Amino acid sequence: ATESPLGMYFYTDPAGLLRHPSQLYEAALEGLVLFIVMWSVRNKKWLKGKMLGLFLIGYSIARIIVEFFREPDAHIGFIFGPLTMGQLLSLIMVIVGVWIFVRKQEKPKKSNAPEKKKSSSKKKYTKK
Repeated sequence: ATESPLGMYFYTDPAGLLRHPSQLYEAALEGLVLFIVMWSVRNKKWLKGKMLGLFLIGYSIARIIVEFFREPDAHIGFIFGPLTMGQLLSLIMVIVGVWIFVRKQEKPKKSNAPEKKKSSSKKKYTKK
């Protein structure tokens, strides 16, 4: 429940309390903000091949933030202290995103030039 001027009444809430419109927060963060970030860095050379990692990091951070405003599922509740199942799964997603981001380094480009054969310094003897 909230006393914020952004609070909304949900008809499915039996208590009839004002609630945060977490769906709107989620749409703003995971939709608009994440889109703007991804679109603004799409042509950065240092990010080439790392966009999936960046998306996973951004999405999961937005999800963790929004989960603080949502009421946890009644049958699950809080899992680890103040963290919900959604936040714990998002933490795993942050770790995976960071792993992808760090591991995805640009590989050196292979040259199309033919390889030179190494000459051996040993003399070859032939039978006469």
